[in-house]
Amino acid sequence: MTFLAVSPQVMKHGSTDTTLKRSGKMHNGRVPISHNQKVPSVQITIQNNVADFFDIRGIVHYEFVPTGQTVKQVHYLEVLERLREKIRRKRPEIFANNSWVLHHDNAPAHTALSVMKFLATKQRTVL
Repeated sequence: MTFLAVSPQVMKHGSTDTTLKRSGKMHNGRVPISHNQKVPSVQITIQNNVADFFDIRGIVHYEFVPTGQTVKQVHYLEVLERLREKIRRKRPEIFANNSWVLHHDNAPAHTALSVMKFLATKQRTVL
């Protein structure tokens, strides 16, 4: 039996650069920065919410959710459809013998009646 877990995560990517490499050569048509000149600090932060589905062999499917968007049952049903297709393609042996189990937490989208009905019609066991 293979367990697929749902793991919502927040990924933050950020970087701060206070100096640039000073080679003395023109780069992309720009004049090089002198050694004494400081470059203003720039901070770039991008935040994405990620829902990933994985088993012991690795990630089967993942989706980025735009920042500020709440995952509701309609969206989650679409995610589950795409997950089934990914399992069929990436793990055909467990899809064929119907031996995978979905592990949910008690998030509202996971416990919605429409999601539970969908999983029941597809004969999916949920922990």
